[in-house]
Amino acid sequence: MKKVILDIGMAPAGMAALCAAASGEGIEIAGVCTVGDGAACSDASRQALAVLEKLHRDISVYEGCRDSMARRLYYHPNRNSRRPEKLFPSMKGEAQNLHAVTFLIETLRAAKQKITILTAGPLTNLACALHTAPDIVQAIEEIIVVGGGVRRSDASACAESNFLADPEAAEIVLNCETKVVLLPLDIELDEEQMARMGVKDTLLEELVGMLPSQKEDLFRGYAAGMSLTLPSLLVSEPYAANVSLDHNLTAGMLVLSRSGECIKSGANIVRAVSIDARP
Repeated sequence: MKKVILDIGMAPAGMAALCAAASGEGIEIAGVCTVGDGAACSDASRQALAVLEKLHRDISVYEGCRDSMARRLYYHPNRNSRRPEKLFPSMKGEAQNLHAVTFLIETLRAAKQKITILTAGPLTNLACALHTAPDIVQAIEEIIVVGGGVRRSDASACAESNFLADPEAAEIVLNCETKVVLLPLDIELDEEQMARMGVKDTLLEELVGMLPSQKEDLFRGYAAGMSLTLPSLLVSEPYAANVSLDHNLTAGMLVLSRSGECIKSGANIVRAVSIDARP
């Protein structure tokens, strides 16, 4: 049984990743952490609870950091249109009375087996946990990060929203001493590819119907969740990577090795370059 923690924000990718992970076989979700990403963190928690309710899954949700570690750079321009009551008007349940960072530290320190962490939001919760308790990295199997962009950006001229929301947090996570798998904005999926992957999820279809302009984000998040049980789904290559901490136009930009051949000794992430959508 693979043990997993999800750390998600309000963006559609987080909802879709949770759908896929909660429906996957052989996965034990230890908890769902939520993080502020331009909307109140409580909104992200209520949205996660609503998804879990629709999936009939009793999984605890832990509210985390409302703001970035060092500075406030980005709020999603469509945050008000993404409030959970507009997506799921009949929500129930409450988040646990324990901060997500505390949950991460306590759960990883007590773990009897290594845990995979999937993030689909700003990396503030995980970075704070790693900064506060560096020893927990030993209990992490791998970190799957939905975020960053190589040739694409969505929040500034050169940065993806999750990285721009907290560049310092992204820099900490990408450089921690464990395997980091990056699923960047460059991974584009459509209905035909999802069908070839065998995806038949009524809640995902419902979400696409409610958020048609963000279906690409939903599909990317769902693929990340699927990769928990199908790691071969992500066709990946090693890269040396970092995040720009500049206070000007390049803040949050993902910086990759430009060498045509990545020197393995310098590689700190595995970047998904495509999706193997073969049936």
